Amino acid sequence: MELLNLTIDGFKSFAKPTSFELNKKIIAIVGPNGSGKSNIVDAIRWLLGEQSSKQMRIDDRTDVIFSGTEKLKPAKIAKVFLTLKNEKNEIFEIGKILDKNSGKYLLNNKTSTLKELHSIFSNGGVGKQFYSIISQGQVSDIVKSSPEDLRDLVLGIIDIGKYLKEKETSLKLLEKTSENLERLKDVLFETEKRLKNLSNRASRAKKHLSYTNELKNIGKKFYGAKKISIKLKIDSLKYLNEELSKEMKELLSKSFDAERAYMSLKQEIENVDKSLSQNGEIIENYRNRISLLEKEKNRISELLNNTNSKIVEHDWKIKTYTENLKKLELRYTEIKDLSEKYYNDMIKVKNKLEIITSEKNELDEKVSEQNKKISEFKAKLSQEKNLFTETNKKLSTSNKEITGKQERISYLNEEFKKLEKDIKNLSKEIQKIEDKLKISTDEEKTLKEIIIKEKNKQSIEFQELEKIKNELNYFFKEKQESEYKLEIIKNQVNSYDGYSKSIKEFFKRFKDEKNVIDVVANLIEVEEQFEEAISAAAGAKLQNIVINSSSEADKYINYMKRVGGRITFLPLDLMKGTYALNKNILKEAGVIDYLINIVEFDKKYIKVMQYTFSNILLVDELKTAITISKNGFKSTIVTLKGEVVYGSGAISGGKTRYDSSIILKRKREIEELKLKIEESIENINYYKDLEEQKSQKIKKLKLHLNSLEEELKELILKRNIESSNYKQLNNDLKNKKSSYDSILNRIETYKNELNELNKEINSLKVIQKEQEKNIKYYTEELSIFSENSTQYTEKMNKINFEILEKNSQLKNTEEKYYMYLNEKKSINHEINNLKNNIINNETEFKNLKSLLETYKKDFEKVQNSHKTLSEEISKIFDIMKNNRKGKVEKIDKLEELDKNRTNIKNKIQEIKDKKNKNDFDIKTLEQNIKFIVEKAKNIDLNEEEFEKEQLEEFEIKALENRIKDIEKALKNIGSVDLTVLKEYKEVRNDFEQKNIEKKDILDSIKKIKDSIDLLDETAEKEFFNFFNLLNEEFKKLVSKLFVNGYGELNLIGEGKDFEKGIQISVKKAGRRFQKLSLFSGGEKALIAIAFLFAMMNLNPSPFYILDEIDAPLDDINAGKIASLIHENSNKSQFLVITHNKLMMEIAEVFYGITMKQGITKVVPVNFKLLEKGVNS
Repeated sequence: MELLNLTIDGFKSFAKPTSFELNKKIIAIVGPNGSGKSNIVDAIRWLLGEQSSKQMRIDDRTDVIFSGTEKLKPAKIAKVFLTLKNEKNEIFEIGKILDKNSGKYLLNNKTSTLKELHSIFSNGGVGKQFYSIISQGQVSDIVKSSPEDLRDLVLGIIDIGKYLKEKETSLKLLEKTSENLERLKDVLFETEKRLKNLSNRASRAKKHLSYTNELKNIGKKFYGAKKISIKLKIDSLKYLNEELSKEMKELLSKSFDAERAYMSLKQEIENVDKSLSQNGEIIENYRNRISLLEKEKNRISELLNNTNSKIVEHDWKIKTYTENLKKLELRYTEIKDLSEKYYNDMIKVKNKLEIITSEKNELDEKVSEQNKKISEFKAKLSQEKNLFTETNKKLSTSNKEITGKQERISYLNEEFKKLEKDIKNLSKEIQKIEDKLKISTDEEKTLKEIIIKEKNKQSIEFQELEKIKNELNYFFKEKQESEYKLEIIKNQVNSYDGYSKSIKEFFKRFKDEKNVIDVVANLIEVEEQFEEAISAAAGAKLQNIVINSSSEADKYINYMKRVGGRITFLPLDLMKGTYALNKNILKEAGVIDYLINIVEFDKKYIKVMQYTFSNILLVDELKTAITISKNGFKSTIVTLKGEVVYGSGAISGGKTRYDSSIILKRKREIEELKLKIEESIENINYYKDLEEQKSQKIKKLKLHLNSLEEELKELILKRNIESSNYKQLNNDLKNKKSSYDSILNRIETYKNELNELNKEINSLKVIQKEQEKNIKYYTEELSIFSENSTQYTEKMNKINFEILEKNSQLKNTEEKYYMYLNEKKSINHEINNLKNNIINNETEFKNLKSLLETYKKDFEKVQNSHKTLSEEISKIFDIMKNNRKGKVEKIDKLEELDKNRTNIKNKIQEIKDKKNKNDFDIKTLEQNIKFIVEKAKNIDLNEEEFEKEQLEEFEIKALENRIKDIEKALKNIGSVDLTVLKEYKEVRNDFEQKNIEKKDILDSIKKIKDSIDLLDETAEKEFFNFFNLLNEEFKKLVSKLFVNGYGELNLIGEGKDFEKGIQISVKKAGRRFQKLSLFSGGEKALIAIAFLFAMMNLNPSPFYILDEIDAPLDDINAGKIASLIHENSNKSQFLVITHNKLMMEIAEVFYGITMKQGITKVVPVNFKLLEKGVNS
């Protein structure tokens, strides 16, 4: 890190922008006192975050802003900018700006923070710390500092304070963590209760959701396949209509010819016999009427078709509305049940809340009464204690009076000494048994706690085992699904699904023949990204069949002629695949490669592949393909998206109804599914092992738990035996005490002379005992009341928590109740609308049915009229035959032509009827598609989500049956509240998270305790190592600054090393160690500088600012300091403020500082340039 430039503007005496070039190792600043030299140091301190008013020599933070002179106005803001260069030669500019209201830090002209500014120096001792910016006053402070202050200074340098602060933080954290653990236990208890309540409801909801998702997934396949099946039927019918149209066109042409021949023959007959004209007119009239009847017949037929279409449409609407009505009625029943359930739950919660609130009020009264009693008993206890003190005083006085007389009855004491000894021994025995019982009770308690922990562990292990089983089931299901999909794809490959009907027929017959190899598509391997391009470019060639020998080709072709179909065969013995690839084209931008180089295949099929892919070039996009084609490339070009530019210039692209690349994808899909099955098997084996391990672990835990319980039973048995002994010894002690009291009574009979005093003493003892009894009673009562008060407080906290929980539960239940209530109203409204729609459509349906019957009757009448007229015409022809026998042949021919014409018209009418029927069927099928789409919406499935996969009828039927099974299962489950899943998941996650938190807290407590020990150890070691290095550096510097002098640092005081003070000891040559206060001012400064430079050497800063630290030194010692600075300038930069010429001599640049009219001005001088000028 290197200082490059310092700019000061509006700071203290620097009224105008002033820059200092600092890109030298040693920079000196000189000038008379009061010229503003130290303001430069203050500017850097201020920039680096100094907050001390004493250090900055100000009273208020805005005092750093230039205050103005008689001739110059005060500055509005103070600015200091420092430019630096780091080890990577990166330039940074840091700055600070302050106005009357606010201040800010800048980093590269962007607002920043002090912390970000300090981070640039990488903690190299830079900042407002003592050891990077050193003034004359701070040097003198070193000598005056106490050992503790010196220790704190060293701690600041090696940053050992962070360990101590971390220890203090750890202790606080330990206390807080323990409190959190207790709170967490209470929360876990309540959460577990709630989780058990939600578990069953969530299980039903999960099943419902699982069936719903399965229904949707199967629905995608079923409705998609059904839609494709119907569309294929529609396409088939449309194709039939096209064929019928062609046939009708031919018949119309024949009808025209027949009509023309008929009219021609008729004219001949008219010319031959005008008498026939009348009959001809009659026939013509009938013909005209027949023509009108045919038009009427067509019109009625069209009305019939339209009416049928409307009937189908209304029938579909009625079915759709009925279906939706059933769904809504079912949902209405579910919502009704749910709303009633949540209403009942809401009432229950409200009742429970009232009970709890009532309990809380009762408890409040009890607590109040309890506190009142505590106050009363405290007053009584204080009174009894005062009386007891007075009784003690009286008893003491009486005892002093009878002391002399007690000697005469001392002989009686020997009689009960033995009893006293026995009582004492018995008391000891009792005490021992009490201790044993206490230990036994503690052991029982500890063992019970261990058993509870073991049970908790067992519970956790069971939960983990359940999770493992769930994972195992998941991977079993995944494996089954993958195997099912793999089987389907294999069946598609084996049955050549997706290939032409001819291919399928061929392989049914010749699949097992050795001469037959396979289709081209199955002989190549293609990367996924090239599948679409290869399918588009190769097209039908991928379905060409590769055979070994052409000798069997005749047999194959004859077979295809019989079954109907056409196939291209590629015999290996006959293929002449030759090609020439223009490799220069591969250098063009966007060109990928020739297709034959991209596909992978067995080299024995090289000629087949040359034929299939020839010179087809693969490029990235259509634009590239067009460019290359224009540039003279004569072969076919294909893009990654499947657009094709042929050698002729033709371009093809777009999307076909069936994706031909699917036959290439199957191999990849089979490999992917096999890999997925293998992964599933690996996971199944892994979780099976886990399951076995976990089961063994649970078994061990059970055995260990049984052992602990047996141990507990033994402890309880031992305690019972000790309790029996304890009772026996107490009885013995009671008897001994009785004997002891008897002896005392005998002694009393011999105290006649002391009768009065003994009476008084006995009286006082009775009073004292009564007082003791009262004190004990009041103390015990107070203890009981305090304990009750604590229990009441705990109970109150528990009730408050329960009230909070019930309020939350009530709010949640109310929200759900009103949500379902609103949904119920909405559904009821929809049901009414649907019923109205059904009624309206049924009415319209009936009207249309009636209208259809009317049209049918009209159609029948027209047909009958048509038939009658035709019969009349025949009769007239018969009359004409009889009347004109000479014209029999012509009349017969005319009749034959008429019959032929009629037959043609009848055929045309039949075709029209067929077309009308087909049109009707098409409309019906289209309505069926709409019905399917609407039905799919009942399971929240949109048409866009249908899978576009064609299935066989038996597969569609299987899917339909599965849908029915799922719908039946959903009906059996009944109404569920799916919102409970989210609630259960949240509560379960919360419970699991809380358990994790509990474990984390327990781990944290252990870690915190361990870390506190480790912090002490680390701090001790780090301080010890640094102190030894500092001592060595200090010794070297003292011996350098004092001729034959010696200096050392010593630790003094109690505690750990980093808690002891540091004492500086120095002796000059030939003298003993002496106090620092006895050294001269210059010597003190040298000692302080030695201490500071010792710290600098161990933790160097990228730069140091020394403010007149040489002031108390003579030239000799100043020269020594100058040498030290010069030696250290190779690793740090020094900015030195000085009056000493020796200091100036070591500087590469120095700035002269002057002050005129209260404003600091600067004159820079470069010694190196000055020397060159003098020499020249």
